[in-house]
Amino acid sequence: MMKRLLSILSVCWVFASANAQQVDFFISDGVDNEEIQALMELQVKNLLNAFNTAATTGDELKLNGINIAPLAAQNLTMTWDVVHFAPEAMGMTGVGVPQKNSNGLVYSYQVRDIGVDMKPLNADYDGPTRRILAIDMMPSGKILDVNFAMDPDDYAALAGKDEEGADWQRRQHIIHWCEQFLNAYNKCDMGFMENVFSEDALVITAKNKTRHVPSDVALADPDAAAKATADKARYIAGLRKLFRNNKYLNVRITDYDIEPVPGKPDLYGVTLKQDWTTAKYSAKSNVYMIWDFSNEDKPKIQARIWQPVNEPPLTPAAFTLP
Repeated sequence: MMKRLLSILSVCWVFASANAQQVDFFISDGVDNEEIQALMELQVKNLLNAFNTAATTGDELKLNGINIAPLAAQNLTMTWDVVHFAPEAMGMTGVGVPQKNSNGLVYSYQVRDIGVDMKPLNADYDGPTRRILAIDMMPSGKILDVNFAMDPDDYAALAGKDEEGADWQRRQHIIHWCEQFLNAYNKCDMGFMENVFSEDALVITAKNKTRHVPSDVALADPDAAAKATADKARYIAGLRKLFRNNKYLNVRITDYDIEPVPGKPDLYGVTLKQDWTTAKYSAKSNVYMIWDFSNEDKPKIQARIWQPVNEPPLTPAAFTLP
């Protein structure tokens, strides 16, 4: 009897999977080699169909048969545990962005502008559901990472049209880490948050005034943002509580701006607008961050400053820096 039941359930799952519409995917621009393009298109198509099948059947996300790095699969599973999503159409296109080394040679690609519709796990969610994905890939088609990404207009404004030179490469790197930061919120990744803030980071939030541990980074005029000032440990503890106490968390980030810090070649100021939607509240704000890229593989956030939307954005001149 048990074997018969298992057989019936298996047939039902196969039937449901087979009846989930199959997604087609094409890269419209950015990859010159047709063979590489075909390899990448196949893996993105397989991934999008895995999303579609899981969202349609209500089953777990299955990545079998997809050429995906173990860490990328782990991160994607973390995201799926928080929110499900499916391709916004059955015919999808994306744009390839070659990632180049200092000699101008392509070592990987990012496939961007892939629209998906979120399927929130909590019925109470009533916020926006459309998101954009960016998929990092090797020329072999292997998927290295999958992230929610900034909107195409924001990306185009930040990246610029000139796809050569050190400045373009650095901007790509900054965009990558800003999107990693965004995804850490959406998948409640405390490990990332604990690692990305420097130990003496200056953090200002929208809460009541709290104790401030001295830092090498400070506002030149403390009254310019007289909100709540905290050290890294206090901010991380607050995030952990936020992640634990909310049934869902959807953070959208728009209107990015990147500005080098004068006289500090490894420091960059990043301005953005942040739209929070949680089970308990929603809010919009401006956020200013100073990123330190002294170690490009492990950049650190030296400052994260919350501002109400009606305040002029901060600039590097507002800070005293080591």
